[in-house]
Amino acid sequence: MKRIILTQLEHRGAQQMGIQFDYEDEVRHYVKELSGIKWSQTYKTFYVPLNTQNKNIVFRHLRKKKWYIDYSALQGKQAAAPKKVLPPSTKRVITDDNKALVRQYVSYLRGLRLSERNIPLAPIAN
Repeated sequence: MKRIILTQLEHRGAQQMGIQFDYEDEVRHYVKELSGIKWSQTYKTFYVPLNTQNKNIVFRHLRKKKWYIDYSALQGKQAAAPKKVLPPSTKRVITDDNKALVRQYVSYLRGLRLSERNIPLAPIAN
């Protein structure tokens, strides 16, 4: 049984439904019969705009051949990973020795004649 995977992707600034399958001429020709179908060279897959109407049209069209259609990627958003709880931030205290090291390093970078853009350090308080 041939397997077709329907995926969600963003292409050309819009949400699209990708139609992926192992290369077979029979499947390729059958998929190309759909109206509005396009090929994405970027994703190497066929696609149509993602909306409910197109989901139904594509699903019904492919089911006529009794192929297995994996549409799990279209069934809503994946659950977001739980956010890490960070401890409250504390103000950093830079010792005078470390300030001197940073100033020395900035002086070294300037000695290499690097652009000020390439020395992204904030001014160090005295």
